Amino acid sequence: MAFPGSVALRGGDQYRTTSDQIYPLGTRAYTNDGRVFRYTKNGGTALTVGSLIQAEAPGGYSDDQLLVTGEAVTSGSTSVLIKFSTGSTVASPVDEFKEGYLFVNDGTGEGQMVQIRTHEVATTAGAGGNSTVQFMDYGEFTAVVSTGDTAAELGLIKNPYDDVIEFPATMTGIPVGITPRGVAANQHFWLQTWGIAPCKVKSSGTGVPAVGFPLMPATVAGDVSRPFWNASTKFTSAGAFNGARATFMA
Repeated sequence: MAFPGSVALRGGDQYRTTSDQIYPLGTRAYTNDGRVFRYTKNGGTALTVGSLIQAEAPGGYSDDQLLVTGEAVTSGSTSVLIKFSTGSTVASPVDEFKEGYLFVNDGTGEGQMVQIRTHEVATTAGAGGNSTVQFMDYGEFTAVVSTGDTAAELGLIKNPYDDVIEFPATMTGIPVGITPRGVAANQHFWLQTWGIAPCKVKSSGTGVPAVGFPLMPATVAGDVSRPFWNASTKFTSAGAFNGARATFMA
């Protein structure tokens, strides 16, 4: 039985990587045994098999951006002209947030969110630069968003499956899945998000999990460990991996 909007993976499709993008980022896929994957683009550093993966850390555009004064944003609007009030000292490149999200984080119209189809390069770096943001065909604001330098504030975030990284020792973003294979830099691949999956675990101290218990990010990059509320440290079924640093566990 197929799931509408999902891709059926067969014959090892879940291990395929490509330089070209084939599906929209975040597309859901599944195997016949019930494992679930999301279509993902790796960032600039290669990933190893069985690693916990994180969305790219949010940048300086993630909140408190403004609409250009006089910009008419009403119910049904499918694009906006943004004036960056804060952000990177480097102008946001064209389509940096493509397939990501624009949301209203404060003021009149707050709580709305649309997915981004495309956007222009910012006219200048940092504060004061403008960029027109186009929404996906099915996206629009459903209520008025106030404009001007003291009005509604907006944020832009990348798609969580765009330019992912290995989960660092200190969290900087949300965890999104486990790599089913090694992935070269900037490649597109299927990231596992549900079902049985081998993953690297912290194999020393009180972080060693018991088989069948929940897992959480460890203090070792790319690894997982037992939650602090799980008192058991029994470790009954795993194969050695990377010496003493980590072991595989499904």
